[in-house]
Amino acid sequence: MTDANKDEARKCLAIARQCIAQDQLDRAEKFASKAQRLYASVEAQSVLEALESARAAKQSSSHEEPSTSHTHHDESSAHANGYSRPGASDAASRGSDGGPKLPPRAHKAAKPNAPVEDPGTPEQRALVAQVLKAKDLYEVLGLSRDASDEDIKKAYRKLALKLHPDKNKALHSDEAFKRVSKAFNCLSDPDKRAYYDRTGYESSAAVSG
Repeated sequence: MTDANKDEARKCLAIARQCIAQDQLDRAEKFASKAQRLYASVEAQSVLEALESARAAKQSSSHEEPSTSHTHHDESSAHANGYSRPGASDAASRGSDGGPKLPPRAHKAAKPNAPVEDPGTPEQRALVAQVLKAKDLYEVLGLSRDASDEDIKKAYRKLALKLHPDKNKALHSDEAFKRVSKAFNCLSDPDKRAYYDRTGYESSAAVSG
């Protein structure tokens, strides 16, 4: 029963990793937690930690977006505290000539939230998107299933150089870099690659025996 649970846990972890790479964090948590229940392991814990890191990164980027909405909320609160009557608050927003009293900058704050700016170049952003949207490990490296070991090494070196977070400033470049590394670790190992080709899942069987 333990061996059966262990194999099922590995499959769940493989799905969880793919979901993290595709930003499907709720689904990733479901499979990672299931894997931990079936067979608690260091590998399962590392996937859960990677999931938490992905959530933190996502929340960090989303927290930058609603800044203008907070400004609008603060202004509304100020009016609510200073003027309890709707008519008075409306009058306070106008000048003596009936025109708008708020300066142009304040009006800009009321506009819909602008998306978080991506500091990467168009080429860097496109590469990150390409890697994160890949449906399998071969597509991550931009290779066909009959790629040679040398092809895999060359593709990895090329992508790792372009996606390393120190050089690629696009959003989520670190996630793309990790996914490329994961693809290389699997496909560069003959046993792991054979298992992946047969099942579509990554396996640590070659490591654990």
